[in-house]
Amino acid sequence: MKKIPITVAAANAVATVALAGCSPAPAPQSAAPSSPTVAAPALAPQQIGLEDLPTWVDTVGARDAAASGAPFVFPEREAGGGSAACFTYMRTPSGDIWILNRPDTAPVAGMALSPRRELYGCGDRGFGWSSWEARHGGEQVRTSAPSAPAVSRPEGVPDLAWISNEVDLDAAQRAMKQGHPFMFAVPSAGVTACHSAVLMPTGKLWFLNETGVVPIGGAQLSETMRAYGCRAEGGAR
Repeated sequence: MKKIPITVAAANAVATVALAGCSPAPAPQSAAPSSPTVAAPALAPQQIGLEDLPTWVDTVGARDAAASGAPFVFPEREAGGGSAACFTYMRTPSGDIWILNRPDTAPVAGMALSPRRELYGCGDRGFGWSSWEARHGGEQVRTSAPSAPAVSRPEGVPDLAWISNEVDLDAAQRAMKQGHPFMFAVPSAGVTACHSAVLMPTGKLWFLNETGVVPIGGAQLSETMRAYGCRAEGGAR
């Protein structure tokens, strides 16, 4: 299969936490961005032109997203892989590429996106969740855990309680200060990722109004989290 033309480099391991449920807002909502001081990332993201996107990506959708000023996300799959998304990429309107170095969806606690792709695979070479978990300390990322107690919101991080109470706000603050986007899943009704959201270093929020992993052709992120229900077996209703 065609590989995305991004230099492969080892990245720092990022801890994830257990999954727990919460409900999204009952009606479409948009978050008002805050205005923290944004640092330039230590390692600048690479850029990919629309003509260089993988063949399975909806380039028309990616072009429309860029024209409207919205990020566009798409997955990478490997032949024979058991994961619907071995990596998830976010392309900004300027062409910058940020990478979720984690199979399937972002964790509910959230995870900073990286400017580089980690060294792991999900194809028919025997890699996947087992190799990812071994690389990241054998963390149990699929089990549920009690909701964390309420904590004070770190400076610069917008109020995310209307979306989810499971986000690691300290990790979100670190990502913002480092100039990295921060992605997290929004669980509901037993579905780990009823929605997904990306918190930008500026404090602006973007939403993936899709259940589960990013569609194979990709999807434009929205400034509004659309209200819909999710079933425990997956999918919107």
